[in-house]
Amino acid sequence: MSKTIVSKALELAADGNLEDAVKHLEGVSRTYASKRLTSYLATSLKPLHNLVIELASAANIPLKAPSGAPPADIEQAAKRWVISDAETLREGITQGSLAMLADPDINAFTNEVSLDITMATILEPFALAALGARARKLQEDGLNTTIRTQFDNPSNKFANALGLNALWTGIPLTSAIEEERTIALGTVRSYSDMEKFAQDVATRVCPDDPETRSATKYCLIELIRNVLDHSGSSATVCAQYMHAGKGARSHDGVQVAVADCGFGIQSTLASMHDWVTSDSIAMTAALSPFVSRTFPEGDFSQMKNNAGLGLYFIHELVKKSDGRMLLWSGDHARIVIGDTASADGVKEREIALPPYTGMLAAVEFQIGLIDDYDEFFNYLRERIYSLIQIGKEGGSVLERLPVPEPGIQVGKLAEDTAAARKFRIETLLPKVHSENRVVLDFSEYKYLSPSFAHALMHETIREAALSNTSLCISGAADAVWNILRQVQRYALAGTTG
Repeated sequence: MSKTIVSKALELAADGNLEDAVKHLEGVSRTYASKRLTSYLATSLKPLHNLVIELASAANIPLKAPSGAPPADIEQAAKRWVISDAETLREGITQGSLAMLADPDINAFTNEVSLDITMATILEPFALAALGARARKLQEDGLNTTIRTQFDNPSNKFANALGLNALWTGIPLTSAIEEERTIALGTVRSYSDMEKFAQDVATRVCPDDPETRSATKYCLIELIRNVLDHSGSSATVCAQYMHAGKGARSHDGVQVAVADCGFGIQSTLASMHDWVTSDSIAMTAALSPFVSRTFPEGDFSQMKNNAGLGLYFIHELVKKSDGRMLLWSGDHARIVIGDTASADGVKEREIALPPYTGMLAAVEFQIGLIDDYDEFFNYLRERIYSLIQIGKEGGSVLERLPVPEPGIQVGKLAEDTAAARKFRIETLLPKVHSENRVVLDFSEYKYLSPSFAHALMHETIREAALSNTSLCISGAADAVWNILRQVQRYALAGTTG
């Protein structure tokens, strides 16, 4: 009991509630608190040390110097993280906790990296996928991996049941809990294994909902294919059937997660497009059609085999079915929450995080909310086909006005790509969907960076083409106009011109 009180006090301190943490420690003797907090200095990892010292100082509890050298050369590979944004915390896929991975320090004497999850209170399947991918990468690099858990911690029990301990220790998982609704951590290394694996997972977690089962299988195939195509790594996968009432879930649902420790999204896309200059821009690009691969001219049959459309299709499916999506690569994460009841139809949040080497993707669907998967897939196919036809026929939705007209001012965005994405969703797209002619005033710009132009205009141009809306560009300098035309070529035909 006393041990639990000290652990809870540290959790409160980690969440910024230092005063509450000090009060919580009043439930144990000062002698025990000193002994327990000192033990954290001796056995825990570096990021926890400062927190222990801060808590002990605030509670006026003396700490003894730990015997032996503390493991200062082992970096915390996972820690608890609470999203500060209340709306995201309530509605986002993370539901309050996320395992975060840093580049680990290595114990020079044991060639060992240790993972400590004893402080974790919630570990979603996607967090376990990320941690599992990290274990495999460390082992491939010739390192020894160990894990510290707490036997009475429910999240640690769940992690063990899904095979995390087995991955980090090399001791095989003997049996999984609730096998009918959980898929333990697995690895897909080849295309030949991909479809059968996805079918087996979807069938087990969605036995009674064929529409969600089809969507789940599709997402798994595309996410795994994305890893095999671009990461130079294998895919680590897990899944779970989620019951209503867990977190903020109002319906039963299914979460699938795919992680790798490969090149990362920015590195992959930057090799194709010089305007992909940050993880945030790379994330926006990855969720757009045609960017990761040019669509083969006249080869409409390849639509089900990615061709630069996989993440875009998943993104659209999540939006239209009130699903959820998490994509994390580098120092940037994007949370997408489908919200068909709102005017925008989606809520998106960008979160700056410590760097994650590789990519973590998680998708969650609510059972019963996908009415007709095949119909929706065909709808997306037709949208893409329309864009291809417009591009092949040399169509254009951009019109450069010879005489400036008043219109929507875009100069205030000042080359801020995050502001551009927000402005696109909240201002430009509603106008495009409701009017036949939209005037955009670019008079304050002498030049646009390609990354800013893509963040602002790629989806705007695409939706304008599908809505038969003209985008009239007012006051644009020649350099601005040329950049906008380049974005249009990407948006309508997936070309690189």
